[in-house]
Amino acid sequence: MQGAISTKQIAATRCSLSNHNGSSSMSNLVGNCVHLAHAETPSGDQPIYLFCSNSGNFTSKDLYDLNLAQLKTYLSLETPPTGFALGSKGQSRYKSAIIWYDTCELKYGNTDFFGAVDINNAFYACNSQNVSDPKSFAEKITSWLSQLARQAPLKPEMYVSKNLEKVYGLVQCSRDLSVIDCKKCLQVVTQGIAQFCYGKEGASKTMSSSKLTISSSSFLLLISLALLLQTGFGAIPLFSSCSSENITTHNPYESNLKTLIRFLNYKTPPTGFGLGSVGQYPNQAHGLALCRGDVSTSDCKTCLKEATREIQNLCPNSKHRSFIYYDNCMVKYMDEDFFGQIDNVNKFYLLNTKNVSEPTTFNYKTKTLLSQLAEKASLIGTKLYATGEVELEESKKLYGLIQCTRDLSREDCQKCLDDAISDLPNCCDGKEGGRVVGASCNIRYEIYPFFNA
Repeated sequence: MQGAISTKQIAATRCSLSNHNGSSSMSNLVGNCVHLAHAETPSGDQPIYLFCSNSGNFTSKDLYDLNLAQLKTYLSLETPPTGFALGSKGQSRYKSAIIWYDTCELKYGNTDFFGAVDINNAFYACNSQNVSDPKSFAEKITSWLSQLARQAPLKPEMYVSKNLEKVYGLVQCSRDLSVIDCKKCLQVVTQGIAQFCYGKEGASKTMSSSKLTISSSSFLLLISLALLLQTGFGAIPLFSSCSSENITTHNPYESNLKTLIRFLNYKTPPTGFGLGSVGQYPNQAHGLALCRGDVSTSDCKTCLKEATREIQNLCPNSKHRSFIYYDNCMVKYMDEDFFGQIDNVNKFYLLNTKNVSEPTTFNYKTKTLLSQLAEKASLIGTKLYATGEVELEESKKLYGLIQCTRDLSREDCQKCLDDAISDLPNCCDGKEGGRVVGASCNIRYEIYPFFNA
């Protein structure tokens, strides 16, 4: 099917049942990736998470565009009364996108995903406030959340929200899932939630098939979190992506990939970067690994060991493209040579939900700092990495970090970072912190120190 040109659009929308009364917000959600990136609700809300596939883009006013416009109208009308809708229009096409707001979600793709649990394209966050007795808090919420997860699949709306001694919880499945699959999905999401954000006042895990949120505030802040199990060293992937093209059993590519993964685990930690190719065409495996520039050799090794294990669990048979990203490292491999090329497909956004008091000034200082760091990283040294800080008002500081994979030329590194910086208004306008993360480069800013000097 690769390379086929077709025009099918398959989509589902879901609202948090705590607030799904307005259709104008949903109407802004449905559109192509350009529309999604600029979508904003009348109340000024911005997407918490946005993912767009860059493969198989359509041209304006072609059949896909027309089908998408009709699907947008349909979902905008059908979703608000019940909080959920799904539909298909046209013929298949290689294009997909996902977007989350606090109170609603939209996903569309080129293949029929209805009724299938989706574990890809998700991310996570925790409330920054600590509880006074973390052990007791964790014990209380673990069994309580499991109870909610058992109750939700039995409800027609597959949604439950309750409070336990002023701790508020919410669980929800998309209603295309069966009761059994909703139960399975929520079981996975609830695993390790107490340890996942241990000692924090709130946490949430969300994927496009389900969500779970806990908070010590009565306002249920639906920060999207990655569906992923608690790992051995306490880190969880921020993002993972797998292609749909699978490896056949005992295929030479499978053996080459295992050799490549062993090589990357050995080669990367001493310098923080490694790449390699194993085998012969058409079963050659190409891959690279990168650790954050301030991470020690030991921590890099630990992160990569976990990342390469987890990517094989999440993408057990994926051949064409696999990508996983942690705070401290990332791994990507494919069945074709991608070295030296900017990857615009694997890309996601994270943001701090708190707003700054002077967004115009803050945005300007953020862009200036990150642009200076991008220029520094692309011109000085070999790591294509830079960090820095700048003074804000009232003795506060703004901290920034940028990094490219070292297979890129300096010119392409600069271009990748400039593009990432230009994405900030779409995801993180006026926010205290934000990230634009891709498989070729990433940028981050916060108002607290988050990197090692």
